This record gives sequence, structure tokens and C-alpha cells, in this order.
Amino acid sequence: MKKLLVPFFCMVMVSFLSAQNTNNVKKEISKLSITPNEVINNYMEALGGKDKLDAVKSMLKETTMSIEGIDVVTTEKRMGNKYKIVQTAMGMEMEVQVFNGEKGYKSTTTEEGTVQKQIMTEEEIIKAKKSITLGILPIFDPAKYISVTTDKIDDKEYYILSSDKSKAYFDIRTGLFYKTISEGREMIFKEYLIVDGLKLPGIIEVKTKQKTIEMKTTKLILNSGVTESDFIVF
Repeated sequence: MKKLLVPFFCMVMVSFLSAQNTNNVKKEISKLSITPNEVINNYMEALGGKDKLDAVKSMLKETTMSIEGIDVVTTEKRMGNKYKIVQTAMGMEMEVQVFNGEKGYKSTTTEEGTVQKQIMTEEEIIKAKKSITLGILPIFDPAKYISVTTDKIDDKEYYILSSDKSKAYFDIRTGLFYKTISEGREMIFKEYLIVDGLKLPGIIEVKTKQKTIEMKTTKLILNSGVTESDFIVF
């Protein structure tokens, strides 16, 4: 069981590396008038705007997915860079992760029912402290992208931001993020939810050569249902 349960945020908020090959004609950035920064700014506006995103101070989210026939529910509570993530399967808490802004831990239940606890490393703490957007959205740094190209998929046109490690696709018409591809892994935002005037991920599909996992958000509450007591580190 332990090997099957991969935390939701680890699966989808990873650094996506190499890209898929396509036969579609693309244009290099020198032939396009739009820059990576403009594509990302358009994306933020399409979500609802920076002001609305900045107004989100806390988040309560539940996500469901099925891994090898086992239903997994992930409950996330976030406030600033603090978080608590609980992963449940077959009525049991299989993994709990807590970070209080300064320190944190992860506890995992093994197949034998033993609970193992690991304190966050210094590197993990530094990374967690830099967390923004409450883990709701992938973070795009325009400085890391070296080109903007275009592509057409299923009659929809996309801007593609490429770095030496990843490619991110944005719908030209809506401005919304569509997918990222790397190292044989593809993350697709199949559906968005509208919550308090913001468009946020509703269904995310992660594809690898071995399997496809669909993660569906069943509950998403902003600025309510989360308190400091949720992030106590024992």
C-alpha cells in the first residue's frame, strides 16, 4: 500500500522535464510578437486576476483518485506556506504531511500498519518556505523559458513555452494553462472549477508510459475552514 500512495501535490507540482515530439509546424519566439512573460500574465488574468489570487489566504481542498483499483482521498489545508496534507485509502490514514512555516514532518503507515515519521530536511524546509499560490496552481517563471512556439491540438491553438527541461501549453483563445510535458510524463488540466470568481483546477490527468491517473477535486473552499491549529508539528 505504501508504494501505491503518491501524495497529490508531489504528483502534479513537480518539475516537468523533457517534451513530446510533434509534427506540427511551430514558430520560434523571434517570429512571434508575444513573450513568455505576456503568456503567463494572460494566464493569471484568465484565472481571475492577480488581485483575486492574492486575496486567497487559505484553502481547503479534497481530491479523489484511483491507483491500481484503490480509491485514494487527499485532503489539503493550506494557509500561506503552511500546509497539512492527509491521504486516506480504505478508511485508513496512509500518509500525513505537516509544515508550520518553520518545520514539518511526514508520517507514513506501512503495509504492516506501522507508522513511520520523518522530520523534514533543511532542503525540504527551504523549498516549502518558498511555496506560493497555496499549492493550488503550478508556478511558472517566465525567466526560465527560452522560446514561445505555437501548436494545434484537436482544433485548438496553443502557445508553448519551452525551457531546456519542460514545455508548458496555454490555450491561445482562453489564456488558460492546458498541460505540461516532460520525461515521458504529461500533466493535463482537463477541467477548471469556478470558485469565488477564480478558475481553478477541477480535473487533472497525469500520464506516464506505465499508467494514467485522474485526480478530481471534489471540494474546494477558499478563505474558510482552515486555522493555525491545523499546522501543529508534534
